[in-house]
Amino acid sequence: MKYLTVFLFSFLLATSLYSQSNRHPLSYEILDLQANLPDNIAEQSFKESPVFLDTAGAIPGLTQYYDYVTNGANLKKIFVLGDTIVIACDFTDSLNSSISTARRTYFNFSVNGGSYWETSGIYIMNSYTSYPDLNPVMLSGSRTVAVSGLGAPLGGFAGVDVILGAGSFTNTGITGGALESSLLSFPFLGCVSSNSVLQDSLFFRKFNYSTNQFSSPLFITTLQPNARYYITTSSNGTNVFIMWWNSTPNELKARESTNGGNTFGPEITVCPSSLLVNGDAVTPWYAADLCYKPGTTTPYAAFSTLAPGNFGTAQGSKVLLWSPVINGGNPVKIVDWRNMNNNFLNDTAYFNNNLKELQVGITPVSHPSIAFSSNSSVMVCVYSSPLKDTTSYGFHYNYIYSNFSTDNGSTWSTPYEIQCSVPYISLANPGNDQIYPSVSKTGNLVNRFYITYSLSAFPGSASFTNTNTPKGKVYQIFKYFCPTGGGFGITTISSEIPKSYLLEQNYPNPFNPKTIIRFDILKTSDVKITIFDITGREVQRLVRQKLNAGKYSVDFDSGNLSSGVYFYSIIAGDFIQTKKMVLVK
Repeated sequence: MKYLTVFLFSFLLATSLYSQSNRHPLSYEILDLQANLPDNIAEQSFKESPVFLDTAGAIPGLTQYYDYVTNGANLKKIFVLGDTIVIACDFTDSLNSSISTARRTYFNFSVNGGSYWETSGIYIMNSYTSYPDLNPVMLSGSRTVAVSGLGAPLGGFAGVDVILGAGSFTNTGITGGALESSLLSFPFLGCVSSNSVLQDSLFFRKFNYSTNQFSSPLFITTLQPNARYYITTSSNGTNVFIMWWNSTPNELKARESTNGGNTFGPEITVCPSSLLVNGDAVTPWYAADLCYKPGTTTPYAAFSTLAPGNFGTAQGSKVLLWSPVINGGNPVKIVDWRNMNNNFLNDTAYFNNNLKELQVGITPVSHPSIAFSSNSSVMVCVYSSPLKDTTSYGFHYNYIYSNFSTDNGSTWSTPYEIQCSVPYISLANPGNDQIYPSVSKTGNLVNRFYITYSLSAFPGSASFTNTNTPKGKVYQIFKYFCPTGGGFGITTISSEIPKSYLLEQNYPNPFNPKTIIRFDILKTSDVKITIFDITGREVQRLVRQKLNAGKYSVDFDSGNLSSGVYFYSIIAGDFIQTKKMVLVK
């Protein structure tokens, strides 16, 4: 039966490549890696060739070829407002993948919770644009998106799509660096940017997205070359928190306004150039993110760290969290080499002796993005971390992980892998590189957070000419996940040890909109239960945690899914099984 299940599911995956609507992304792309290699390494052997690249969740119209898309801050590339979801990315075609000025900013949107997207992306303007920050706004009584970033000629810009999805952007540019933004009270964005490409001073401005006008600049601080800067605003529009990173010495500092950006308080040291955390000396790196706790004026900052003077060692590799209300205003650990459970970073001797190449700007725990649930009871941090597996040209693959906190960031869970691959396709491991995660600052539920990230088959950056990375497609992925790993209504029926692993038929079946799935766990196991549609596209992950022996049930709520045949699959240790269910609305 097991082998029949494997065959049937694999057959469904294969046939889906020919049957999907153009409004659905392909769940898998079969790649011939040899065909994409540069001549100088084309003869090297790839054990992953051919590869099933898991592209479940890829957004139509946002597949492109530019694979370096961060200026240091974890850009706000996603927002959720009710059933409206908007996601953006930097975009080039295959001919211009190494030409940074060929980039355009594209976005796509869904108005039914991500079940369907527009068939093509919408560009901000037909000239160089990059580093998008998205903000949900209301204009003329309708939902739409305000965007800021870097434009041409080199300077910041901000603009608004007059009608969401129409591509009817009105943009205003300013001289200076990339413009980062966060929503103030109607009709303003709070914006921060350097006054020139040399980044010698940092200024705050308000952007009126109703009139497309900037206020006069307000000086914040003096910057060093290659500095990074970040901004967030409180939900009531009164508080503005601006942070910046300088490289000499490596340090993070900030200033806060409590009157809507009219004036700012004194400098705050978020992380000094050298800090001792859990016995390890660390220095801050520029990958960072900010948010306010919903309904409060309490700011939070998450950032990566490295070991001072020796960036290639595991011991300094952490993601830290700072807030004035936790640990006396001193950073606390979210994740580091001690609890990173990917069998690489936590094996310090192996890591320190076998670390090879990471993509430019990426660290062993990199590019954290933070957010709260709407009711403020759960906080999450998502980030990338490398695997042991490397390509033949020397770069490590990366996966996306998450940690959660239920005490306002004082303590954190162990990492969970946000890896949504269809069972049985062992050829896909590792086969994909996941980087640059961004979690929505709005619209998250306790058991459902929304995330986007970049996915490709080739670690390293082909957009930088000093690497041997093959050129390949970069997919912008959208997923939602349960940060606590407990699934959507998981219940322990009995702690009695069952006779074997078992996945029962869901009940009721057919169902609308909810059904119950029961399963038995023979011994303590890492358990994953995942829902797929008829094409093999993953639509929801119900369970993702270690469970003791016993009998369990989990609720599945179909939400915005349409009527049809779906499959639910369990992986528990060596046990794998898939069953069919029918949703009738």
